[in-house]
Amino acid sequence: MRQLSITILFIFIFTVCTSSISYATSIKGGIKYTIPVNYSHLSESELSAKANNYYNIANVSSVNNEPDENMSKALLLYTILQNKNPKKELYSIRLGNLYDKLGKYKYAKSNLCRAIGINPYYSDGYYYLGEFYYKKGQYRSALREYIRAEKYLSCSNPDLYYKIGDIYEKFGDTRKALVYLKKVQPNSSNKNVNEKIKQLENADKTNQKFYTNN
Repeated sequence: MRQLSITILFIFIFTVCTSSISYATSIKGGIKYTIPVNYSHLSESELSAKANNYYNIANVSSVNNEPDENMSKALLLYTILQNKNPKKELYSIRLGNLYDKLGKYKYAKSNLCRAIGINPYYSDGYYYLGEFYYKKGQYRSALREYIRAEKYLSCSNPDLYYKIGDIYEKFGDTRKALVYLKKVQPNSSNKNVNEKIKQLENADKTNQKFYTNN
């Protein structure tokens, strides 16, 4: 993780060079220190745009949880932005996703939970915490967060519906699985969803016949 270490060093140098306001922080490995920082001359909108660009590229280009240059830059900029505006839930979500991709699960989960704490009515906080659990096979925890995400949705989220349907299928609840998978169809680019629905409908019919005959 040589490049990640370089990123951390860069964060330290950057903050020291922009001195004025003191704050306490900690970086991976439990190292705690106090460094002087002044963000007053930095444009949050410009930093946010750059961070978003690096983040989007990193999500596509980074493989095997190894940080590339774009991921390192995104991590740096979102760290700065989070300290500049700690009430912006998006920054914590993005940091959570970056740390998750780097395999730093403690920092990933704490940032995602922080985003929910900032705004408990923001669907994305629950959605990405659900993603955190889903990727690790912790399906009950994932389902809990996905259901909470659905409660606060402002618009349709086919991927969320698919994940909920998939979990219900794993739990053997074909009825609930079908309810959510059918929500995916109108806007879905997922080529597997139609086949999955057919399989579950056939399984549901088989189950009905079994219970009717018994």
